[in-house]
Amino acid sequence: MEAADGQLRWAFETGGAIERSPAAADMDGDGWLDLVVTSHSRKIACVSGKGRLPR
Repeated sequence: MEAADGQLRWAFETGGAIERSPAAADMDGDGWLDLVVTSHSRKIACVSGKGRLPR
């Protein structure tokens, strides 16, 4: 979400419902916090703090 106007900036599919809070850590050493979530699909997703999925 954009802090200034509340508009959605980006989204991604997790494959299932997320029940727990995401973990925040600099996973790739770029100085930005990344978010790691798990879902009912039994998969882990890491979203870059720069707003994109790492390759």
